[in-house]
Amino acid sequence: MRSSQNNYITEQINEATKALNYKQFDKVINICENIIKKNKNLSKVYNILGLALQAKNLFNESILNFNKAIKINPNNFEAFNNLAISLKSIKNFDLAEEMYLRSLKINPNFLKGLVNLAKLKIETKYYNEAIKLLLRAIKVSPIEYKVLILSMLIKAHSIIGNTYQVELNAEEILKIDEYNIYAIITISDLFDHKLNLKMIHKMENIINSSNITNEGIISLAFALGRAYEKREIFSKAYEYFELGNKLKKKIAKSFTAQLNVMKNELIDCFSNINLINLNKNFEDNKVIFIIGLPRSGTTLIEQIISSHPNVDSGGEIQILKHIVNENFITENKLDKNILYESINFNSNLVQKKYFENLFKNNIKSKILTDKSIENFLYIGFIKIFFPNSKIVIVKRRKEDVFLSIFQTDFSAQFLGWSYDKKEIIEYMKIYSELIDFWQKLFPEGLYTLEYEKLLNNSENQIRNLISYCDLDWDPKCLKPEKNLSGVETASLYQVRKPMYKSSINKSKNYSTYLKDFFNLLK
Repeated sequence: MRSSQNNYITEQINEATKALNYKQFDKVINICENIIKKNKNLSKVYNILGLALQAKNLFNESILNFNKAIKINPNNFEAFNNLAISLKSIKNFDLAEEMYLRSLKINPNFLKGLVNLAKLKIETKYYNEAIKLLLRAIKVSPIEYKVLILSMLIKAHSIIGNTYQVELNAEEILKIDEYNIYAIITISDLFDHKLNLKMIHKMENIINSSNITNEGIISLAFALGRAYEKREIFSKAYEYFELGNKLKKKIAKSFTAQLNVMKNELIDCFSNINLINLNKNFEDNKVIFIIGLPRSGTTLIEQIISSHPNVDSGGEIQILKHIVNENFITENKLDKNILYESINFNSNLVQKKYFENLFKNNIKSKILTDKSIENFLYIGFIKIFFPNSKIVIVKRRKEDVFLSIFQTDFSAQFLGWSYDKKEIIEYMKIYSELIDFWQKLFPEGLYTLEYEKLLNNSENQIRNLISYCDLDWDPKCLKPEKNLSGVETASLYQVRKPMYKSSINKSKNYSTYLKDFFNLLK
C-alpha cells in the first residue's frame, strides 16, 4: 500500500515538474497542494510549489514554501537559491545574498547560484565582486552556458570601463559562436573602423542573412550606423539608423500623450501651491539631482561630480518616480489633495522613503547623484521634499540632442517614443515647456550648465559646478574619465575618454536628412 502511494506521489511530482516546464503554473500549484495533503514532508514539492508561485509574482507566498522546503531538507541548495530570487524580487538584497551564500556553501560549484549572486552584485553595484563570481562560474560551466556568462562579464567590465577585458571576453564568445551578434557589436563599438573594415563587412553579411531575427537586425542596424559614422560615411550611417528606428518603433510603446497630460497636471497643481515659508524636515544626506534630455550630457556631468571623493554616483535609480507614483497618483492622475496635505505636514515621508530605498539598494553615501531620466517631471517635488538638495539642469544644442537620440537603441521602456522623429520633437517640447515652468517657479533654485560651454571652457565650468554643489574643490573633478563609478547608460564608453569637442555641432553632418526636423526645433 505504502509502495503504491509512493509511486503515485512520484508520478504527481513528475507531472508538476512537467507542468512547470510548460509554464502551467496554476496546474503546478494544484498538483503540489494535493500532494501536500497526503505528505507534508517532501522538500522537493515545496520547492516546486514555490517556483510556481514565484513565476506568478506571488513572492511572499513563494518565500513561505521555500522556507518549508529548507526546514525539511537543510541541504536543499536549490531551495536556498530560489528563496534568494524571491527575496531579491522584494528588494531584500541583504537576506537574498545570505541565502545565495548558504546555497553555495552546500554546493560551491552550483552554477545557477554563482550566476544569480553575480546578477545581484551587478544590480547592487558591486561589479568587481560580480566579476569574481562569474570567473568561478565559467570554470564549472558546460560550453552551452559559457556565452551567457561571458556576456555578463562583458556587461560588468563595460560598466567599470575595463575595455581591454570587454574585448577579450567578446573574442572568447566569437570562438564559441562566430556569429554572436552581441559580441560582434561589442567589438565593433571598440574598433576604429577607419582602419578595419572587416567587422563592418561581417555585420552586413549577418544583417542580410535569411535567418536573422528582427531584434538582431535592430541591434546590428544601430551598430552599423555608428560604424559608418566613425568612417564619416554619413549617408550609410543615416540609412542604418533609419532602419533601426523603423523596426524598433514597431515593438516600442510611446508615452508622450500621457506625458503631455502629466505636464499639464503638474503645471496646474504647482501653480497653486504657496511655496513661501515651507518648513520640511530633511535628512543630513544630500542628493544632487542631474536633469536633462536623454543624450544631453547628464552622464558626463554625473561623472564629474561623483569624481569628488565625498560623492557617490547613484545613476538612474528611478526611486523618486516610484515614490511619486505610489503616493500621489490616483487612477493615473496627479492627486492634488494628497500632495497639498503632504506639503502641510512638517514630517517628510517622501525623503524618508527615498533614503530607505537607497539603503535597500546598498547606496549609503552622505552625498550622491541621481540622474534618473524622468526626474524633470518631479522638480517641484524635489524642491519641496528635498530642501537641501541641488538641481543641475544640463542644456545642450537641441539639434545635437535630437540626432543623438535618433542614433541610440535604448533599453528603457520609458524611451519608447525615441524611435519616431515626430515623437522625439514632441517629447523635447514637453520637456522644454516643463523646464521653463520650473525655472520661472524656482528662479534661484536651479543651476543650468550648458554642455557646449563645459567642453569649451572645462575647468572654469567645472569649478563653478562644484561650488554650486557646496563641495570643496578637488582636482579629480577635472578628470571624469578616471572616475571608477559604474556607468550603465548608452554613454558608458564615451565617458571613459577625456572630454572631447567633436560632439559639438555633430548634427550638421546629417542636416541633409534631418533638416525639416531640425527646423521644428528652432
